[in-house]
Amino acid sequence: MIMLAMSACQKQNYYERPFPRVLTTGVSEVGPGGARFLGEMIKGGEEAVVDHGFYWSLGRTPSAGNRQQISLGPLDKASAFDAFVDFALPEGKKIYVWAYLKTNDLEVYGNARSFTSGGCNPPEIISMDPQPATYLDEITIHGRYFGTNEELVSITLKTDAPVTFFSDTLIRFKVPIKVDKQVSDLILDIMDQEVTVPFEIYPPQIHSLSRKVLPRKDTLDIFGEYFNPNTYFQVVRMDGHTCKKVFSEPNTIRIIVPEDLDTARYYRIEVVIGEMSAVSKDSVFVPH
Repeated sequence: MIMLAMSACQKQNYYERPFPRVLTTGVSEVGPGGARFLGEMIKGGEEAVVDHGFYWSLGRTPSAGNRQQISLGPLDKASAFDAFVDFALPEGKKIYVWAYLKTNDLEVYGNARSFTSGGCNPPEIISMDPQPATYLDEITIHGRYFGTNEELVSITLKTDAPVTFFSDTLIRFKVPIKVDKQVSDLILDIMDQEVTVPFEIYPPQIHSLSRKVLPRKDTLDIFGEYFNPNTYFQVVRMDGHTCKKVFSEPNTIRIIVPEDLDTARYYRIEVVIGEMSAVSKDSVFVPH
């Protein structure tokens, strides 16, 4: 799609061109609940206008990666139009606004208008499922006022969590493997507006061990739940002796018994993920 822009001072020159023309005529009703954007299609083109509305951004250009949008649908004749926007307008920030028109082949947007936002409805999380969760679970957040641009959405659980689905009322993301606390802060950031809620993750659990007698340098399988699938982010110990991990899956960890263990005694197995840990009920015996 071709994109074209015009400024207010170019209004007369554009009358001789075959595409529709639009102006951003102003911003009104600025307050803590939002603002009203004003625009005008000053002349139609050879193709029908299939959509019109407004873009706005914290940046000076309406690029796809940094803008929000409100769509008002088709427009069949030259006329003024407006929309009251009550989301994604962070208080105290300078906001740039552009009216736009779209045909099937091109997009035209008007001159930029700027104003200082008085605020809006902040992003709101209504529910989150599943909770608690475990590593790589897909979490669904229901809410409202999430905006219209996935690229402006950030979810952090100590580290960035990848977003897998986005709409103005629903976000899905994957639990990252770096989460190492049973309760962490989930931070949802949309266009410099942050919401923080507690996020609970299941701690590791050990159910059983594959062997009861275990020579040094041999392997042991640990069966359980909620293990970290990345061996780097968890530690396995035998009464304080760190074990080498062969692999790790959500329900199984395989380790190699350390060479420096004392023989002829029993050892408990401990799985540690950050501030979370689990200790086996059963012990393994390391013979001479």
